[in-house]
Amino acid sequence: MIEPGWTIDAIKAYIGRLPLWSGEPAISPMAGGLTNLVFLVEDGDTNYVARVGFDLPDHDMYDVFIQTAMRAAAEIGVAPAIRYIEPRLAVMDFVPGGTLRPETASEPKNMERAIGLLRRLHQGTGAVRGPIRYVCYFQHTRGYVALLRRLESRVIDELPRYDALLDTLEKEISPFTPVLTQNDPLPQNFLGGPEDELKLVDWDHGGIGHPFNDLSSFLNNADVPLEQWDRAIEICCGEVDDRLRYELSVFAVVAALREYIWAPVQELVSHVPEEVVAASMQELHPDLPAGYEGYGIINYERFEKILSDHEQKYGKVGGARQI
Repeated sequence: MIEPGWTIDAIKAYIGRLPLWSGEPAISPMAGGLTNLVFLVEDGDTNYVARVGFDLPDHDMYDVFIQTAMRAAAEIGVAPAIRYIEPRLAVMDFVPGGTLRPETASEPKNMERAIGLLRRLHQGTGAVRGPIRYVCYFQHTRGYVALLRRLESRVIDELPRYDALLDTLEKEISPFTPVLTQNDPLPQNFLGGPEDELKLVDWDHGGIGHPFNDLSSFLNNADVPLEQWDRAIEICCGEVDDRLRYELSVFAVVAALREYIWAPVQELVSHVPEEVVAASMQELHPDLPAGYEGYGIINYERFEKILSDHEQKYGKVGGARQI
């Protein structure tokens, strides 16, 4: 079993000894992972991806839950097929064609492909077998706020505002049926060519939760214009009404806050090598500082815009609601 603290070379050597390969595979790190390590494995004419991850209690991320979500998603065809799995390591099929990009994910065709895949995921909850995490965006974000306060983060003066937002907005959500959710559906986590069936990767936050966990996170991170949100709700839920519009807007605010404060948390607790983080940030946001600070900058701006849009339509959070 791979152990925390191993060097990249030691991990590559371990992967190379797995009883999967037709010969000696070529193994190289891939950019993109900000909480785990990902490797391209070239075995003759066939490529695979090896994911290495460890329990991260500060993020409520535990390998046993991640692998349960990953197995279920692969079984229903939403995630790549898994060829080998053991604690802390999974090897899956390589998906050619690249990823959705933030600048193109909001195009109607790409948006419909991505949200259609999320709906398939939500409808596949019956494939879950084994222990799995329950993911509440409100509770998870509160945990981040508490951790940042305890560790005296540089953003500590912002935290009382976030406590109040979470307490107020959580009361606005109606009862719902929990479903299998990925909980981090950034555009770059959707793989496949323009005409191919997409696959969804990165199950570090996978679990059971509200379907709007996924829908709001995708719409936020793809910068989908508000005028396309009705169509997004229709694809995800099969219907559109004012209650769904309002609750999606609430989730969008909380999802944006969660995405933002993840960055200052990572500044304090991350064990991912700095060079891996820098390479991933260069791949995702080449115009921003090459670290978690850069990720925080773009997501703080997005959070403030989404909150402003919500309050412009529905009134100031904590005041009289306008629906």
